[in-house]
Amino acid sequence: VASKVITDVETVDKFIASSVGEVVVELLTVIGVAIILLYLNWQLALVILLLNPVTIFIFLRSFRNVGEMKKKENKSIERFQNTLTESLELYNQIRVQNREKHFLETVDKQAKEIRDRSYLFGLKSEVALELSRLLVFYSHDVFKAIGIFLVLTGSLSIGVMLAIFSYAWVIMKPVDKLINFIHLYYNAKTAMERLNQIMALEKEPFYEAKVDPFKNKTSAVIRLENVSFSYDGSKEVLQNINLEIKEGEKVAIVGKTGTGKSTLAQILIGLYPISSGKIYYNEVEIQEVGYEKVRENVGFVLQAPLMFNNTLRFNLTLGRAYEDEVIYEALKVAQLFDFVDGLEHKLDTIVGKNGTKLSGGQRQRLSIARVLLDNPKVIIFDESTSSLDNATEEKLLRDLDAYVKEKTIVTIAHRQSSIENAHRVIDLSQVGT
Repeated sequence: VASKVITDVETVDKFIASSVGEVVVELLTVIGVAIILLYLNWQLALVILLLNPVTIFIFLRSFRNVGEMKKKENKSIERFQNTLTESLELYNQIRVQNREKHFLETVDKQAKEIRDRSYLFGLKSEVALELSRLLVFYSHDVFKAIGIFLVLTGSLSIGVMLAIFSYAWVIMKPVDKLINFIHLYYNAKTAMERLNQIMALEKEPFYEAKVDPFKNKTSAVIRLENVSFSYDGSKEVLQNINLEIKEGEKVAIVGKTGTGKSTLAQILIGLYPISSGKIYYNEVEIQEVGYEKVRENVGFVLQAPLMFNNTLRFNLTLGRAYEDEVIYEALKVAQLFDFVDGLEHKLDTIVGKNGTKLSGGQRQRLSIARVLLDNPKVIIFDESTSSLDNATEEKLLRDLDAYVKEKTIVTIAHRQSSIENAHRVIDLSQVGT
């Protein structure tokens, strides 16, 4: 997506910025000169007015193929950028597997492919452009020869001939501009086709918030009624799930790998649209609540949280305004206060891309503190302490239990320690049909 946005938007922008405005002026110039030429001598005017379109038609036929080459060049750039980005982000894993040589060769091969396709596109593009311009000049030479012949036969005066030649020369610049316009148009057309692939992607459904079931509430009742979900539209990961979580209840969701525990968590906040069934919050169907209102009141702590290459403060607040005391209070619950307080720049410390300067456990605790700052009515933990040692996990769960005692808690659990404080344990494989 990023490569398409960068390369293809630039191509379309270049077409619009440098061509669209000029082509209107040049078309008006051609029409005006054509009228004058037809008035002076319609027979000779038809020669030049027909030869130029023939030249442009030949150019159109040749540049359709060149446009396809531009499409292939952009695809090569897309593959190269994806491979390079992934190789850099996963470089440690590549080193561990001793596959550096393979990936370097892959990146090098794709870079050479871009070079070759760019060279081929540039060469054929310039050949098509210069050939069309050459044909325009040749057509004018033919036109002049016919004009001189008409003067020799007495069908045309020298004065009229010179006037026609002068006006015909004026057409040269607009015709050249039109040829360049067509050149940029085909580049932009192939770019737009690729951008339309992004625009054609299915959008998340938007539901207007009609009712706020969380208003004046400290927690929420969650109810699923015959909920089913499929990633590909055929095989259902969740099938006819019927489940009710009471207000303020702490529930642990367990089950075998592949039963859809993490999928269920993401369904609850609308990240995945369900195939069938209904989800209720405080007995209000989620479509009546709207995803924005749900996510405002339902916190979600990921097992592998994502981080911005920004400060600890930004990764905690995501741009919202919080007093430092409030932030530190959340960090204390998440067992991260001592670590942050010991840093030279404290909350203004840069964490690196995707939190590379933090350990896995620190990223998880930072994610927990981030959700606590939002003070949601419901919190979903997706194995959010899996990277913590036993002692740290025990302290965090103890402090967290006191902090969220009135909230509805859903924990996706894989370890015994994650379900010890739960009021109820639900085996997801036993819930559906």
